[in-house]
Amino acid sequence: MLNPRDVSAKLGLLLATTVLMLVGMEYAARWLGFRPMTIEANEHFRPDSKYGWAQFDPVLGWRNRPGVSISNEAGNVPMTFWSDGRRPTRRDPSARSLPQVLFVGCSWTQGYAVVDEETFAYRLSEMNQKWDVENFGTGGYGAYQSLLRMRNVFSEKTYSPKLVVYGYVDFHAYRDVAGYAWVKTLRNMKGEFFAPPSVIVEQGHLVEYPMTTFPRWPGETKYALVALAKNATLRLLFLRREGYEEEATKLLLTEMRNLAVENGARFVVMELKTPPTSIQEYMDAHAIDSVDCLKFDPTVRLTSPNYQVGGAGHPNDKVHKSWAACIDHWMADHELPTREAP
Repeated sequence: MLNPRDVSAKLGLLLATTVLMLVGMEYAARWLGFRPMTIEANEHFRPDSKYGWAQFDPVLGWRNRPGVSISNEAGNVPMTFWSDGRRPTRRDPSARSLPQVLFVGCSWTQGYAVVDEETFAYRLSEMNQKWDVENFGTGGYGAYQSLLRMRNVFSEKTYSPKLVVYGYVDFHAYRDVAGYAWVKTLRNMKGEFFAPPSVIVEQGHLVEYPMTTFPRWPGETKYALVALAKNATLRLLFLRREGYEEEATKLLLTEMRNLAVENGARFVVMELKTPPTSIQEYMDAHAIDSVDCLKFDPTVRLTSPNYQVGGAGHPNDKVHKSWAACIDHWMADHELPTREAP
């Protein structure tokens, strides 16, 4: 029979050894450069920040917050968003009794850091008075959240577009599958990591995941070891998702086109950057309309400081002017649905 004193002594030794091991591991983690987590709410989601242009949405992940926000790039330009998240395309937010063209996409479509009147959607509206142009471009979106926005628009039936334009950029693919590095950049108001709505591909079909929040772990702001363990968990959950990027992009483009057609609209991929050959070949083979706006205007160099806000930011007003001409040319050159305007 074990002596109680022996048991207590062994338990005490085990506890002391465990504590020493943890202290040693904590010291080693810090020596290797790992640090406790800091609570950093994303300034774009903070309603008390002048840079807070986004608000959380349970389905979309987030949407444009109504009002005026300031860009955090050179010039700190004011950006207006109407009550339902649209970026202005004219002075009056009321929908016009004209055929509608609806834009979805990321900050490049939104026109981040570009004044209202210089975004390509606003310019298109001024160039073509026969269309009611509506811009739902939202910073941080990829193809999947743009698809969710399309579903939202068609289900609410407030708008009835004859043409839906998706502003494609190649980095959307990484956002669509919620890659680890993307999730690591996203924090809510509590400083918690969250994964936006995302997709993977299983047996040739999209599997959709809603937005997921990862609550703070006890001690993650005090101990590097806890922070390291949480990062490792996120890495295990999301690191391999990059493998789904290409197939997910193809299926999402098909889904977007089919949704538009089912609702009586035409769909076109407005290529703000030239896509990989495999993606372009897929669109061509599956009758998905597309227009390469860099080939339309070869003088535009997105990597040149002359075409970036402040020489280092988002595409500037020169690029938006070119993009407006590109999509206006495509619209004039293609026969569009003749369904009556709403």
